[in-house]
Amino acid sequence: MSQPLDGITVPAKKGRVPKYLVISLLTLFSFGPQYFLNLSYILNQVIIQNGLQLSTHDLLLPSVTSNLAFALGVPLGRVLSGKYGIRKTYLTFILIFLAGSVIDLFSWNILSLTFGRIIQGFSAGILFLTILPVSLKAYPNKVRNLFLFFAIAGLFGSSAVGAFAGSVSLSIDSWRWLFILNILSSLFCFSIGYNVLPNQKPEQLDQYPIDRKGLLLLSLIVIALVSPLTHLQQEGFGSLYVWPFLLAAFMLLVFFIYTDYRIEHPLVPIRSLWAAKPIFGMIMAVTSHVVLIIAIAGTNGILVNVINPPFAYLAYFYLWFFAGIVGSGIIATLLYDKTGPGILGIIGSLFVVFVGMEWKTIGADVSLHALYIQMACLGGGVSMVLISGALGTALAGDIHKATLRSAALHTVRNFIGAIGAPLLGWFLYRMNAIHYEHVRGQVNQLDPEVQREMAASVQHLVHSGLSLAEAKNSTALSIVVNARKTAVLHAYHDLFSMMVLLGIVMTVASVGKAVTGKGRSLVQKEMRQDVISTNIKTIKGEAKQMKRLIMFNIIGMIVLVGLVFGGVYYYYEAEHFVKTDDAKVAADMAQITAPASGKLTDWTLHEGSTIAQNAAVGKVTDSEQALSVTSLMKGTIIKNEAMNGQLVQAGEALAQTADMDHLYITANIKETDLQDVEKGDSVDITVDGDKETTFKGTIVEIGYAANSVFSVLPQSASANYTKVTQKVPVKISLQNPSAKVLPGMNAEVKISL
Repeated sequence: MSQPLDGITVPAKKGRVPKYLVISLLTLFSFGPQYFLNLSYILNQVIIQNGLQLSTHDLLLPSVTSNLAFALGVPLGRVLSGKYGIRKTYLTFILIFLAGSVIDLFSWNILSLTFGRIIQGFSAGILFLTILPVSLKAYPNKVRNLFLFFAIAGLFGSSAVGAFAGSVSLSIDSWRWLFILNILSSLFCFSIGYNVLPNQKPEQLDQYPIDRKGLLLLSLIVIALVSPLTHLQQEGFGSLYVWPFLLAAFMLLVFFIYTDYRIEHPLVPIRSLWAAKPIFGMIMAVTSHVVLIIAIAGTNGILVNVINPPFAYLAYFYLWFFAGIVGSGIIATLLYDKTGPGILGIIGSLFVVFVGMEWKTIGADVSLHALYIQMACLGGGVSMVLISGALGTALAGDIHKATLRSAALHTVRNFIGAIGAPLLGWFLYRMNAIHYEHVRGQVNQLDPEVQREMAASVQHLVHSGLSLAEAKNSTALSIVVNARKTAVLHAYHDLFSMMVLLGIVMTVASVGKAVTGKGRSLVQKEMRQDVISTNIKTIKGEAKQMKRLIMFNIIGMIVLVGLVFGGVYYYYEAEHFVKTDDAKVAADMAQITAPASGKLTDWTLHEGSTIAQNAAVGKVTDSEQALSVTSLMKGTIIKNEAMNGQLVQAGEALAQTADMDHLYITANIKETDLQDVEKGDSVDITVDGDKETTFKGTIVEIGYAANSVFSVLPQSASANYTKVTQKVPVKISLQNPSAKVLPGMNAEVKISL
């Protein structure tokens, strides 16, 4: 007996381990270590940085170049294995991966570490499409659905195990042992592959030439992307290290796609994806890949920067992540042929949306046990969508072109992943700076509420035994730390909001995949020799296809019309109005304070009391005299902090008065929107406390300085300067407010220009 594997024959002997399991192990331990290293490297950056005496920016280079090298190697795997044979290609690049692992094991600086990671990434990328199609075809027809379990639990499990190993490395403060594991896996693959993979005959190899022009262009794109992706986070798009290289990469990409469509045997057969089923499958796979990057980056960031649990808990998180992946593998194995990739994609996408909705409002006080369950849901959802989309794309259409579709999909997916990770890093970095500036604007040293909170903190620390100077320094440090943590948390909220949007895109693509048909099954049924039945099925299939085509045309027209109307509406709103929800109801306020130390008497005020300006509202009596307590302004008592007979200190706040008859709105307008805003402009106002009513108002005052000028916080949350749009306070009159409108309530304003 023998099993055909993509043109090769693997002998199968009774009483031994099934050959498909052996091939699966050769697949898992060939490029699985690359996924393993990617995750463990992220978690180990601090100890690698300390061990090699590197900066945080330096560590981007090995990560970026390794991912780009992997993406470059993916399309070459199909070409080289077809040209020179699977066995020769596999064994050659296993040895190359081994060499890269040895270099990284003994790396002494950033260049040696980067060189080793490039070799590992490039060789692992070639191994990806060298052995993965062989692994699928190695499974006998009756158990071919087990390939799904292997692909999900094995390959995605490599990422989860890598994260687990990274958390272990953090706890033992050691990282080089990870490359020892890579060396052992390479030796295992070489020894088993040498004995199992047979040589192919010359007539079984591809005879067409390698697309050298496509290879050159793709290599130039990779080289052009290295500089912008490593400098983007620190210097932004305006840097000469970024935008010129991105422009060059884009121009090379356009030329690459042009030549790809013209050549008969392109390096990346993109045109093989040009049909409804493959496109929906590609969207599923690519968006889920990006969601996986967001999930890993967001999870690590929240755990390390906000929750900060012990290292052991990091390991638990990724064990639950792995458990979700295993569960997803079981579900996909059982249901893929019955439901198709579209339904599985919908299920996985809904899990992603659910977790994203939970995490977009996550706080430092979140339950760790709830996070465990959510990590499992996320791991299962992402892996289910990605594998369903990838496999559904490969099996969508002519089976003889499955390898071409798979090569195009995985090349696009890995390049987007390699580019997306640094872009997400830049996004987080920038959103952190923006939120920090927003917090700075709120923590105003002239704000009475801020002054009261700082004074209370200082007083508490002094009572606990600190000197006045120590108490002030400790209070200031605490404010800065909390502000930075708040900014980081909100930045990750934005990242998880992006994950929700991508989850919705995944859901829509999965629905499209389901609507266009279940597609080819993994386990093929026996062919029936019934010509009439076959013709009837063909006619019905063509009729269904025509109905789907008409439906998609209608949907496309509706979407196009919606986009046009949406664009016109957005342009009109942007040209004629300035909107912001960074606004609050305010009122002129004043404190009623004790004129001296003593006993408070004749105090009859309560919250809601109305008092006149300079009215005597009580007395403070000491052993020598009684001094009147007077109000500084006419208004309403909104906060009473004293009781009759209470002992008070000189200057102590007894009550807070607000002019409730003249409420107004303080809106923080971006400096870029301020140029068209003038005094007297009319404003529509909505207050959260009375959402059903739209109040009218008028701009009465525009601030003379940005909010950050008066902040008690330092200028930047990091050592690197990031330009952030500043906000200027604008005072807006509030006409005829209802009784539901109170000072401090959130508001939204729409200024007519």
